[in-house]
Amino acid sequence: MRGVGWVIALLAVAGCGSTVQPGAVGSDSSSMLAPTQQSTSMPAGGSTGLAGPTSSGGAAIGGSAAAPDDGGAVTGGGITGGGAADGTTGAAGGASTPSAARSGPGFTATEVKVGVAISSSSNAAFGAYGAKGLSFPDGKQLVNAYVAHLNRTGGIGGRHVVPVFYDYNATGNVSTSDAAACAAWTQDDRVVAALGVRAGATGTDDGLTPCLSKAGVPWMSGQGDAAKFAAYPKTLYAPALINSTRLAKAVVDALYARGFFGAGARVGVVYQDNPEMARAVSNGLRPALAAHGLPLVKQAAESNAFTESANIELRFATAGITHVLFAAPGGASPWQFMQSAQQNRHHYHYGISSDDQPAIILERFAPQGQLATTEGFGYAPTQDVDPSQAPKPTAALAACLKVFREAGFDTSSGTAQLAMSFVCDPFELMRSGWRAAPTLSAVSLADGVDRLGTSFGVAGTFAARFAPGRHDGADAYRPLRYATGCSCFTYSGAVRRTG
Repeated sequence: MRGVGWVIALLAVAGCGSTVQPGAVGSDSSSMLAPTQQSTSMPAGGSTGLAGPTSSGGAAIGGSAAAPDDGGAVTGGGITGGGAADGTTGAAGGASTPSAARSGPGFTATEVKVGVAISSSSNAAFGAYGAKGLSFPDGKQLVNAYVAHLNRTGGIGGRHVVPVFYDYNATGNVSTSDAAACAAWTQDDRVVAALGVRAGATGTDDGLTPCLSKAGVPWMSGQGDAAKFAAYPKTLYAPALINSTRLAKAVVDALYARGFFGAGARVGVVYQDNPEMARAVSNGLRPALAAHGLPLVKQAAESNAFTESANIELRFATAGITHVLFAAPGGASPWQFMQSAQQNRHHYHYGISSDDQPAIILERFAPQGQLATTEGFGYAPTQDVDPSQAPKPTAALAACLKVFREAGFDTSSGTAQLAMSFVCDPFELMRSGWRAAPTLSAVSLADGVDRLGTSFGVAGTFAARFAPGRHDGADAYRPLRYATGCSCFTYSGAVRRTG
């Protein structure tokens, strides 16, 4: 599972539900501090017009290079809102027709139950780990607001959506919570699918995905490496994220294309100490470096960024590492590594991705002296840049925020937009996948999602693509860098396909 070594779901936004030790609160890739994903009826993505990826880091697909508002919705054959596969304009485009099977596990002729993981104790945990001032909207309130919207616009399969909440304790054991949540949703109050935030201060394994899968309940807020997605082809989804194996390769390729490494680069990687991230390094990052003639000089597995980063940084300095990459979603690893490097007056070139929470964590808490030499692979605008630097929102993100704004929420902050985007995408994917299904089952959902291709609009990324064997949707990114002039992250190139 994609761990984070940090405090809570948010920081583990891309984590497979892992946890964070002493200073960590594990979370699932979709786990935003805020509730889980509920989707607003968002416009579908339409044809993206993306050119195929190239060895030089991906083919540009629209927009000018560096303007902060040019890359979100790409016009002229780029990424824009458009029609869904069935000719509608997304979930909000009209009510789904009731499926032929009138009832089944988790649904009746009139209602459908969806498990929702939240963590009401998460905000309180942030300050204890040094992220003072970081907070997110109340998760349960966001979910209820979106469910109300969802039900006004047709529900799922023509049925009224009923959320079944489970509250993860941000200071508890995530594995214990996983078992309890699974029992609640598969035995006590059966649901058709589940999504949301997994959090906890101890425990490292994702016990939720396999437990739900055994009962045929899809987990819509997942993350993990390619092998994990392959193991759960009909029950694991990450609408706006990239599996860690694919991401590791894409980051290396994109950075290499921009000349990030340079002659004589000595590369090291810090990765979350769990099987999924170890496989991502072995099967994604290392081969990608080798393909460009770059050996991986040093790698360090990390269970707790807050207690282990100082030692890792000193080992990297002793080994003469010049370029540091991270495979430890959540932001704690680069933050703590940079802090140690600054204290020791060591300097590196850093390669990051959206999984490292550039605008949410690094921009706020990491030393500017270290950030000055940081470049990145940004596929999630709400995590990459502050709203003041953000591109024009995609049609899906605009629709998502509109739902919450009309429900009385403040949508202006980056943390709010991040939480809301992770509330929108999973529900929307369920509604689209089950739109014409004969019954609401894991098999029929997978069949429907597999047919979406590039027609599904996502709030959390620039564009998405789904296909058999591809349920981690994110399909586009922009080059990212830290700008000392504004002390902030900015996009430095056009939207490109991830591959």
